[in-house]
Amino acid sequence: MLSKPDSATSAVDFDESPVLPDWGERLRKIYFESKRLFATWWWVVLLAVALGIGWQAYHELKRDPVYVSQSEMMISGRFALPDSVYREELSNFFGTQISLMLSDRVQKQARERVLMLHPELSKSWTRLSVSQRPQASIFQLRAEGGEPQFVQAFLDAVMEEYQNFRREMRSETTESTLLAVTEQLYRLEEEIETQENTVVDFQKENNLVFLKEQDASTGAYLAQLTTQQAELRTQLLLLENLEPGDLLNFSNEQSSLIRAESVALYEQTRYDWTQLKADLEEYSLYLKPRHPKIIDLDLKIERATNLLEILNRQTIQSLDERKNQLRRQIRNFDSVIAQWEQQALAISRKSAEFERLQYRLDRSRNTYQRLLDSIQAIQSNQNIEQETVGTLASASRASVRPPEVTKKVAEGAVTGLFVGLAIVAAIAFFDVRLRSSSELAKRFDLPLMGIIPEEELNADGQVNLLQVKDPRHRFAEACRTLRSALLLHYSEKDASPPHCILISSSTPSEGKSTIAANLAIALSYINKRVLLIDADMRQGGIHHLFSIYAKEGLSELLRSDTEFSHYVRPTPYANLDLLKSGAGLSNSSELLLSERMDELLKWARENYSYIIIDAPPILAVDDTMVLSAKADSMLMVVRANQTSARQVQSSLDRLSSRANKVIGFAFNCAPLGGVDYYYYYRPYDSYHQQLKEEPESLQAEDSKTSS
Repeated sequence: MLSKPDSATSAVDFDESPVLPDWGERLRKIYFESKRLFATWWWVVLLAVALGIGWQAYHELKRDPVYVSQSEMMISGRFALPDSVYREELSNFFGTQISLMLSDRVQKQARERVLMLHPELSKSWTRLSVSQRPQASIFQLRAEGGEPQFVQAFLDAVMEEYQNFRREMRSETTESTLLAVTEQLYRLEEEIETQENTVVDFQKENNLVFLKEQDASTGAYLAQLTTQQAELRTQLLLLENLEPGDLLNFSNEQSSLIRAESVALYEQTRYDWTQLKADLEEYSLYLKPRHPKIIDLDLKIERATNLLEILNRQTIQSLDERKNQLRRQIRNFDSVIAQWEQQALAISRKSAEFERLQYRLDRSRNTYQRLLDSIQAIQSNQNIEQETVGTLASASRASVRPPEVTKKVAEGAVTGLFVGLAIVAAIAFFDVRLRSSSELAKRFDLPLMGIIPEEELNADGQVNLLQVKDPRHRFAEACRTLRSALLLHYSEKDASPPHCILISSSTPSEGKSTIAANLAIALSYINKRVLLIDADMRQGGIHHLFSIYAKEGLSELLRSDTEFSHYVRPTPYANLDLLKSGAGLSNSSELLLSERMDELLKWARENYSYIIIDAPPILAVDDTMVLSAKADSMLMVVRANQTSARQVQSSLDRLSSRANKVIGFAFNCAPLGGVDYYYYYRPYDSYHQQLKEEPESLQAEDSKTSS
């Protein structure tokens, strides 16, 4: 790959930013690519469809006669037996039965049955199909084959073998179930016997009646002890929270917590002390402190106070003794309650153990009884025929199936269509040619200088040259765009525009000569003298485009010493001269390397503003390698739907070994209805219709310029 151009060339390359196309762009591209493929390879699809139709129709008309026999089977009701062991899955019943009818086992046994019962019938191929009648519980069976009698017998045998298979399946299921239930029944009998012996042994070791009574009495006595202990705890809590000053506030019910005589004496002494205090206050009002009565009252009050203190200490001591007594009683209750709790737990464990043994025994007995009922139900089912699918109509007499030409033709058309599309897709997948300018821009780092649309060819098989008032608006604007891109490519780099521009392509027939001629014409329209040189001295023919048929050209010029102007021919376009290729040569590379060629280019640079050289294809000869070193720049032409990316890369690699001066690509013959032109395909002509009526002065000036 070549290095990417600098920022100065980004404007010429339209848009180099890697913008991913949206889904609309992708769909448009797919649409145009499909349209192009079908426009080119439509006959492949048509041929594939025709072959598919012919093949299917031929085989259908030439096939051996096919005989068809039909029958029906109906799903009937059955008795709903209680505890029925064998049941069929009803959610997918119809699909399951159809699969059973179509199974290889049923069909193989049916063929063997027919050959065994009817040895006189010749064996034939058969094909079976089963379907369900809409909104009905009926199966429709259809058999096809090459022998009518064998097909009819085969269909009857299929229905019989299908029913036999269902009976065998039900019988096998019943027998296996009965065997499993019987084995489990024997195991339960042994388990029940062991459990009964365990229960009996437990009853021998423990008196169940006594255990029940003892459990009830122990619980009641334990509750009584707990209640008494709770009362003692309440009394202890009350005494612990009692203050010495609260003794007088005791009620008669609470006085039992301590000694009653202490409480009574304390209350009487307190009452006397209060009376003495009152008398002392009364006498103090009119008696002196040293009065004998006052002194006597003081002594009595002192004795009463001392007595209160003594009684108070006695009461506190009595209260502490009572607390200690309550604590001892509570501890005694704790030990007694713990003993009775252990005894109650032992009794409860024995009762629970007996209940567990009894529960296991009862569960085993219930399971044993259910298994007995199941065995009875299985044996009842064996004795009762419960076939749910029966024969509704036996196999009909086999008749010849008429040819299905329409169906086979449709199948052949569809198959051929898919095959044709697959072939076209394979062609598109293996087609490595460049189909759009976007592919060219993605694969190579060189800028895209212009997109030349595809135009109709004239009677000579060539594209008409560019005119002043060319009605081919797209083609004319594309040539002008290419011209502007070449000139602006150097102006943005602050460099002088090229005088000598070499135009070539990878392979022949890519339109390089046509682009070179039209580019020269477009440059002449800006009042610049242009010399167009046809340097393809092997197959050059650019002079045919200008209808110039001079005998001498570049090959004669390089082999002579005549003046250069003698070989240059004027064209119908002002400011444009042509130097044709001349007679064909096989050693053109040697002539292009001569000093005469250098002198020609020097003379042309002095007399012309631009020199356009139409060079041979790069991969064909070595001439372009020589000319690329002498030219200022090079434009490479790539033709849509013809040139491959590998050919372009090979050309660039070949040029890079010399002096590579390729400045960009010209994408030629882009389809008008393709990806490159779909944006302005329709509004383009309407825009240029406004230019049809021009002032007469401009028309006269244009005609004068063209002359």
